[in-house]
Amino acid sequence: MKPGKRTLQKAIDKAKAGDELQLERKGRYRGGVEIDKPLTIKGPEDGRKLPTVDGRCNEAFTMVVLASPVTLQDFKVTGASDAQGSQYGGAEVNFIGGGAGLAAGLKLQAACGAKYGINVFDTDDVVVTDGRYKGYDDAGVYVGGIDNPGTVVEVTDNSASENNRGILIEDSAGNAGILVANNTTNANANGFTPSGIFLHNADGVVISGNTANQNAYAGIHLDVTSDDNRVLDNKASGNGVGAEAGGGVDFLNEGAGNCGSGNVFGTGGGNQLGVC
Repeated sequence: MKPGKRTLQKAIDKAKAGDELQLERKGRYRGGVEIDKPLTIKGPEDGRKLPTVDGRCNEAFTMVVLASPVTLQDFKVTGASDAQGSQYGGAEVNFIGGGAGLAAGLKLQAACGAKYGINVFDTDDVVVTDGRYKGYDDAGVYVGGIDNPGTVVEVTDNSASENNRGILIEDSAGNAGILVANNTTNANANGFTPSGIFLHNADGVVISGNTANQNAYAGIHLDVTSDDNRVLDNKASGNGVGAEAGGGVDFLNEGAGNCGSGNVFGTGGGNQLGVC
């Protein structure tokens, strides 16, 4: 597909359900696109000279996924802007309103002050894997409002740095289908109480095999509203080294009924973690 102004949206509009759209190496495509049918949008599989979808600071959301299943794979996304958004702020890639599928190998970097890299909100099954998220004011990867017990959301094998929170799971109480595994969430230091992985009002989440080092407040933080989560085989060290260092720790457990095993944390705080 040739890059250019609105060529991506035009290709989406013309495509049939199930089609695959191939982005050109190093191509730049105008953001602000909506995907309202099952599609695959891909860059080069070898990861070299990735194309870019760019909102150019003129869009609240660079890409919005409203259909299922949709696959987004092997390209860069940037240019979302909070200034163009509502009270919830801007995001590069949004899975909302029943939008679901796979985000794999995406490279997202904030350029215009967006709150989120990927936003998975009140929707169906989504896998976010093998991506890189950098510089977001709230979270590199945000998962929120997932309260259907049958919904599966997996955030695996990603790298998130220089955000406020690397990965944020929020308002997803009662769901046992959320997995946060094998991610590297280091050096998140933007804003208030930055952390590698943060759970707010989220229950039943499995947090496994992650690395969370040198975040300004906490490596992994389960707040007082996050209960009955499983924390397994994670590593965190050197956290609490920035502006919030006075209260920072590698692992902070403020919730109830959380359990874990096989973790390596240098420092801890809050409630004792049960064994599971």
